[in-house]
Amino acid sequence: MAHVRAALMSAGAPGHTDRDLTVLLEFTVNRIGKVQDCRVGDHSSSKMFDDYAVKTICILDMPPIPSALAADAFKFSLPIEWESAGSPEVASLAYGVGAMNKSLGAGPSEVIFWDHAPVDIHAARRLLRNWEADVTKLLRDATVYPPRARIARPSGTVVVDLTVEATGKIKDCTLASKSGSDTLDNYTMETICALEMPPIPEGLGIREIHLRVPQRFVFKQY
Repeated sequence: MAHVRAALMSAGAPGHTDRDLTVLLEFTVNRIGKVQDCRVGDHSSSKMFDDYAVKTICILDMPPIPSALAADAFKFSLPIEWESAGSPEVASLAYGVGAMNKSLGAGPSEVIFWDHAPVDIHAARRLLRNWEADVTKLLRDATVYPPRARIARPSGTVVVDLTVEATGKIKDCTLASKSGSDTLDNYTMETICALEMPPIPEGLGIREIHLRVPQRFVFKQY
């Protein structure tokens, strides 16, 4: 936050406006502090202010992630506000701890968005691991080798990106990587995107979790 505020103060106001504006930036900071995947998540009504936010924040070098933390990346949602005739300021901050170092087939990897940091991060992680175990079991029970693929017998890995809301509802379910078989891809999307996930544990202040789900299919003759 100190880096962001210092950059905004150094850059100064991008211009004058007769109305309040807010632009939401979304970006990831990797282990060495490099900003990646920096983009506008929600535009203001002014392209000038949107461009200003991107050019000011997306080029920053952030502090490296402390070696004691296991996360490979942190993902941020950063609203920047301008009051009319005022200076830019960070309105609030939602951030996610990214544990994206799992290999394909080891279960879903996630980016977790907290509205507020939990007081006991270790207890929060235990609850989240239990939740992820429930999600993994649900996915394994729901996805079997599709009967309609047993003639051609394709094999491959389908990767699905999705976001789980606090209630367990799935949104933004997309195909991130194809298997090479339309049958496997279509079946996986139809099955996973229609699921109702376990609700996120209450009391954690978590509004949503982004999952990357790899599903590997291998035909086995019994």
